[in-house]
Amino acid sequence: MTTTLSYQAALDWLFTRTRAGAPRTSARATQLLASMRLAPPPLTAVVVGTNGKGSVTTMLASGLSASGMRTGRFLSPHVEAFEERISVDGKPVTREAVVEFVATARALDAVWPFGEETRPAFFEWTLALALSEFAKAGTSAGVLEAGVGGGHDATRAVDPVSLTVLTNVDLDHLDALGPTLETIAQDKVGAFRQGVPVVCGAEQPEVVALVKEAARALGAPLYLDAPSAADAQSSIFTLPPAIAAALAHPGPTSGIHQANRRANARLAAAGLRLLGADEAAVAAGLGAPSLPARLERFSLPCPSAGKPDVLVVLDGAHDPAAARRLVAELPAGYVLVFGSLARKQGAQVLQALVEGAHEVIVTEAAHGEGAPPHLGARTFVADTEAALDLALTTAASTEEPRTVLIAGSLYLAGLVRPLLRARGRRLPDAWEADEQYVG
Repeated sequence: MTTTLSYQAALDWLFTRTRAGAPRTSARATQLLASMRLAPPPLTAVVVGTNGKGSVTTMLASGLSASGMRTGRFLSPHVEAFEERISVDGKPVTREAVVEFVATARALDAVWPFGEETRPAFFEWTLALALSEFAKAGTSAGVLEAGVGGGHDATRAVDPVSLTVLTNVDLDHLDALGPTLETIAQDKVGAFRQGVPVVCGAEQPEVVALVKEAARALGAPLYLDAPSAADAQSSIFTLPPAIAAALAHPGPTSGIHQANRRANARLAAAGLRLLGADEAAVAAGLGAPSLPARLERFSLPCPSAGKPDVLVVLDGAHDPAAARRLVAELPAGYVLVFGSLARKQGAQVLQALVEGAHEVIVTEAAHGEGAPPHLGARTFVADTEAALDLALTTAASTEEPRTVLIAGSLYLAGLVRPLLRARGRRLPDAWEADEQYVG
């Protein structure tokens, strides 16, 4: 198809497709995929959960690619560039492909004959773009990260599915999923399919009970990485020796523990084995580089001459549970740069992150957000780059520069990460198969 549509105009069109307050439902995606005759690859996994979805999705996709299967990966959200969301064997979707798809999408949307209640929004169109690209590339496998929840998410419309992974359940998206762990878990287990295996990393007793009941009702084999010996199927979650060794101890220079990476890797290892990957492919998948802004480390020159570089840790933690896990990963005494969107649980996230902070600098998580109501007496610097400069200067005030932690939102990470890449260098992690990194 020939089109004069620009890439930016294509993105603008996608980002202005909204539900306009309508309820979340998979019906929009069901109608869209049927209208465009889109189906998933023959072997497809869906990953749901509060935290760790993107990391598990990436490890699963990398392992399936390593096993010889042409594999598509769908992520949400992106950090710096829209193209991060969709890839085949690690290669991001091209801008030309996005423009071509949006031209088709706009034409279909203009004559949408199925009623406003099923008119697709951004996430449905993006999922359709992913499945379209997977089909064009001739993929035999696909891994899809759910957006919000499970039962009402657009990915629930994808059928058939070979595996469902539920990473964990914690308090997030309370406006959409409900105010308690039970209501959130009830939505997420809605992603389970009849007879389709489930890999689960949830630990809270009330959540585990819901997971077990949902799996039993659907005849779905359940593989639970549970803390109790009675529930655990330990062998399927075992990490390959090299990966286990790389994740066994805090980094020699950073002090970062990587407990989250271990938990996610165990789920991915189980998923890959259930999908038929051999042990070499499992190890390759678990050795995939971390996604941007997932405990990502950068080394930046210290503003004070003669002092060592400053370690900057970038993480997208945006809910209280993720913030608490992040604090547990890091040695105390860091300089915190924090930003969150107004619609998120900013006060609770900040409360968790300040536990290990020496000093706190608050900035905008997105342009125009302004000072948050939970700012208190803390320093507010609206401009992201100025906030980073202040954090580096503060970190340099001691003989051995303090670590700088930037967290609170993936939107904030998207603003800061280009600055970190331009000013310093990304530090590869011990488990990465090599030091090459795209992004």
